[in-house]
Amino acid sequence: MLKNNNNNSRSKSSSNSYSLFLFIPLLLFLFIIFYYAFVQNVKQPTLPPIKNYYFSQDPTMLKNRYGCGCFPNSSKVFLEQDKTVEISEIKVGDKILSYDPKKNEYIYSPVVLIPHKKTEEKQLFLKITLDSGKSITMTPTHYIPIYNNTNNIITKKACDLKVGDILNYCNLSNTLISPFFISIEKIEEIYDNGLCTVITEYEYIVVDNIVVSSFAGYVSHSLQNIVCCIFRYLYYIHPEINNSNIVNKTVENVCNLYIRLSS
Repeated sequence: MLKNNNNNSRSKSSSNSYSLFLFIPLLLFLFIIFYYAFVQNVKQPTLPPIKNYYFSQDPTMLKNRYGCGCFPNSSKVFLEQDKTVEISEIKVGDKILSYDPKKNEYIYSPVVLIPHKKTEEKQLFLKITLDSGKSITMTPTHYIPIYNNTNNIITKKACDLKVGDILNYCNLSNTLISPFFISIEKIEEIYDNGLCTVITEYEYIVVDNIVVSSFAGYVSHSLQNIVCCIFRYLYYIHPEINNSNIVNKTVENVCNLYIRLSS
């Protein structure tokens, strides 16, 4: 019996190694496709008229040296068992409250990738305050879903929001989640420390009680979500793969390349 177990263990180990070996060429191929299809063609966008905005139109304010936009270190996310933590403290494998738009469900989903290293540098953010007085802070190019009169989702950058747009606010109490649709009252510029986001198995996460995207930048939310399926797949092969220096360095280089091409 012991010999059979050892054989089974070796078989599973070799199977996992073989799966990873096959996936490396696929990862390289998808990266090349992503680069030529989306990143290489990124251009600085022409900003719409200032009347639609509530902050400066200086394009330099939409950039930072970490590439993609995100949240301050102090922004709050929700772990299982009704525990609140700062987003900068989250690790790969932690399960945080996420949102599945296809099923209209709130789910605690594992974090599969943390795209940026933690930083204490000050960054420009937009503070978005709702009619209820609650607020969320994010960089101008971070995506966030808004809702129309039929509750259909439209994902916009924070810099495209305007007073009166409706966001999905989640009230959490004793593990019960009660969503409310609340309109924006005010949008203002602030500076804060850090630049954090996390990628889960779903495209939307809940930050400061508000449903937001995990993504930012000039490549669309949908395309970034598709590309991140690579990291979701890697996580389910083995959770530690996305903690490796190779993956972290690759993500950092993609972000740096993205900044140069969008300058």
